[in-house]
Amino acid sequence: MDDLKPCPFDNRNCMCQFCEKQCNNGLNCFDCKHSGKVEHSIYLCTGFVGNLDAYLENQYRRADNDTN
Repeated sequence: MDDLKPCPFDNRNCMCQFCEKQCNNGLNCFDCKHSGKVEHSIYLCTGFVGNLDAYLENQYRRADNDTN
């Protein structure tokens, strides 16, 4: 299993950063890294293999920070 790495562009919305197996469902981290900026946010991926709890925790933490 590869080490999970947070999005280098601080895109907390993107599910790809929590995936243990980078897929090619049309969009993945390569697109953003190649262009040098956020190209998309994946909110639900049918090929997701990873810790869904970590993704949801990140989303809740983001929501709490946005309301403060």
